[in-house]
Amino acid sequence: MAEAAAVLSAQLQGRAESAESAVLQMKDKARSKMQQLTESANARIAALDAELRAASLALTTRVSELKGLRAQAVEAAQGAGGASERAGVLTAELSVVRAALAAALA
Repeated sequence: MAEAAAVLSAQLQGRAESAESAVLQMKDKARSKMQQLTESANARIAALDAELRAASLALTTRVSELKGLRAQAVEAAQGAGGASERAGVLTAELSVVRAALAAALA
């Protein structure tokens, strides 16, 4: 019986060592896969960050362009307003000249 117990103990020890080895291999595979996933995720994050920075720069540039166009439009509107005022003054002066001419011819 002692021999059978020794054989059984040796078999159990062998199985325990095999199981432990299998667990260590699975842990190594899991670590490797997690490392690959982490590297892949980090690369994707870096790519998305670069895209976001480029889009932000393009948007900032476009906003600056639009602000410049708005400033030009304001200047043009102010210029048009000034021209409109001048036209009003010239029209009034023309009316005075016409009235004076009509009075002189009458």
